Amino acid sequence: MAALIIAILLPYMYISITSFHYYAVPLDLLIPLAESRARVPFPPIVEALILEFTIEMVREGAIRLPTYIGTSISVVAGLIIGQAAVEAGIVSNLLIIIVAATAIASYVLPSQDMAMAIRILRFVYMISASIFGIIGIVVSTALTFAHLTRIESLGQPYFQPFSPLDTNGLKDSILRLPLKKMKKRPYMTRIKNKFRSGNDEG
Repeated sequence: MAALIIAILLPYMYISITSFHYYAVPLDLLIPLAESRARVPFPPIVEALILEFTIEMVREGAIRLPTYIGTSISVVAGLIIGQAAVEAGIVSNLLIIIVAATAIASYVLPSQDMAMAIRILRFVYMISASIFGIIGIVVSTALTFAHLTRIESLGQPYFQPFSPLDTNGLKDSILRLPLKKMKKRPYMTRIKNKFRSGNDEG
């Protein structure tokens, strides 16, 4: 869950803060941030898009190469391109760290389809944050959750057991309770026997 939050929100927070809400950063952090951006001629959204597109190209290239070569090229390309981009003044030091943390967090996600969806949403959120700031992040997140709560997967609500709320199903959601605490099967499965094996009541 922490990796999901980092992969979604970290680049957008950087863009919105450096573009609109720099007063929200403490002064001790604002001075190094201003120094790192002093040599960058592009607005935050442009440098973020340049670095994100570069990371995506390196990732796609590594997938299509043999395992050992792809791993080596991705590491070497990340180091060389990142260092050269900072020295050339194309991107700032802080953005290199943020994009690297975002890329690592996206690898932690267990579902490849979910990681791909987040990679696509990342660009939409970045553009929204560059136009509207924090408000764009809040609205984009709200629209994403609204879409997730209304879609279905194989006839079942995608966001169950949170929407519609099922208190019994919450036992096997973010934190899983011991099996002896989960006596009833999820009602969304619409089965005749509501109780699990060994817990039948007549």
